[in-house]
Amino acid sequence: MAELFGPSSSKKNPFEDLAIVYVMYFDEAQGHMPLLIYPDDQYRNNKTFMRPIKYHPIWFLTLDESDALDHIDLEFKGLTFFGKKFLTHSKREKRRAGLKEETPETIVVILSLPDKIELFGDELIRLLTQAVQDKYFRLIELAEQYGEDTTQLRFNQETAIADINQKFAKEELQAKQANEQAKIKMAGDALGAIGNFITAFAKEDEEAQRKAFNLNKA
Repeated sequence: MAELFGPSSSKKNPFEDLAIVYVMYFDEAQGHMPLLIYPDDQYRNNKTFMRPIKYHPIWFLTLDESDALDHIDLEFKGLTFFGKKFLTHSKREKRRAGLKEETPETIVVILSLPDKIELFGDELIRLLTQAVQDKYFRLIELAEQYGEDTTQLRFNQETAIADINQKFAKEELQAKQANEQAKIKMAGDALGAIGNFITAFAKEDEEAQRKAFNLNKA
């Protein structure tokens, strides 16, 4: 399922330095379980790392409540976690009495971003959820169910996610450029203020020296 986030490449995606995507499902016996954590899956068993994911408010809303909102947010330690929920077909054997194999699976997509660029989260969680939902769970599983060739679907899936990554990388670059420009302006203003202070101080010092010279001369 890792291929969902674009073709593998040795070139690092700027997306990886800023955002983490969690694709989760609800297991009747084990609770909230990760299907995929991108770009680094090694933290799935780290309880501290996963705490804001497993206790995200998206889990406690009904699907109707979730659908009424674009997404549900959680702010935690300088990060904003955007959450979205949907149901999908699953062949997984359910482990709770009364649930059948055809009972829909609850899938939650969570995106974490640093607070300083959380303004990109609204659009990105929408695109990610749409990609996960439409390009993977629905179209591909439906095609497999009817014995259709999924090669083109998977290619389209990778292309769609690559477009998302490219879009985010561009927005992230724009945010960095804006941030750097703001820093340069602040530095320029600060240097200007320091320069004015030094000039004023130099004038005062020059005046003091002139007075001292006149006193000594007298």
